[in-house]
Amino acid sequence: MTTSRLLRSRLTAILLSTVFAVSLALPSATAGDDAPALPLTASFGAGTPGENSGPYALTLTSTADHALTVTATITFSVQSHNRPQTKVLADHEIAAGGSWTIDDLAAQDKVVVTAEGYAPLELTTPAGK
Repeated sequence: MTTSRLLRSRLTAILLSTVFAVSLALPSATAGDDAPALPLTASFGAGTPGENSGPYALTLTSTADHALTVTATITFSVQSHNRPQTKVLADHEIAAGGSWTIDDLAAQDKVVVTAEGYAPLELTTPAGK
C-alpha cells in the first residue's frame, strides 16, 4: 500500500470516528422536545378488575379548555404467556374538564398517554400495599 493511500485510509477512519462521537454527544431532536405537557391530571385508585384481574384504576382529568383526543398504551408489569406485553387502548376523547378512567391495572403497570401536539405523559401504577 502506498504512503498516500495509507494516509487517506487513516484520515478517513479518524473522520468517521469523530463524526460518530459527535453524533453520540448531540441530543436527538424529536417533536416531543418542544411539545407542551398534556393538560391532564392523573390519580390512581381502586378499580374494577377485568380480564387481567388488575385491582387499580387510573383516572385522567382534563384541565384543558377544549376536548382532547388521547391514546393510552399499557405495558404490563407481569408477563404472561397468553397475552401481549403491551395493550394499546383506542383513541378516547376527553371533554374539557372531563375525565377518563382506565381500569384493570396491576401494581407497577406503566401507562403512556399521548395526544397530538403534546409531550407523552408516562405514569406507573403504585406498588401494591
